[in-house]
Amino acid sequence: MIMINCREMKRIYLFFSFLTISIGFLLYYFFRNDNFLIYEWFPFISKNNYVITDSHVILNIVRFNIPDGIWLFSGILFLRAIWMDKYKVFLMYYISFILFAFLFEFLQVLEFVNGTFDVFDLITMALLTLLEGIANKIFVTRRRTCLKECLGTGSQFLVS
Repeated sequence: MIMINCREMKRIYLFFSFLTISIGFLLYYFFRNDNFLIYEWFPFISKNNYVITDSHVILNIVRFNIPDGIWLFSGILFLRAIWMDKYKVFLMYYISFILFAFLFEFLQVLEFVNGTFDVFDLITMALLTLLEGIANKIFVTRRRTCLKECLGTGSQFLVS
């Protein structure tokens, strides 16, 4: 068994949060054209002239739907890292974050925000939220006794 303390657990969640948001950025970079906000926010990033433009069902899901789900997934991991030791606070932010993400998508229908409403975005976000919840549940359930100690005293998680 490997011993992991709460601080290390938070670092693991942060690492995966930044990894997933980086993957989402790369999906935008390689699969979308050059008119997205990242080039305005970070003008030092060179525009990709080799965008993959093939139109296939799987590529379209990767191009248009997965980035929204990854954004939400990364945000949830980030919130878990910050509020791991305060579940009620985490739950408040978690629910708010998910509601905001879905609201943002619905506001596209009303044209209050830029973008195109896509029910597959909602499905992708829901599936990745569910996947994160299941993975976390498995992870925490296996270590339930150690989690209680961690939340109260900064003890160790047991990883087998």
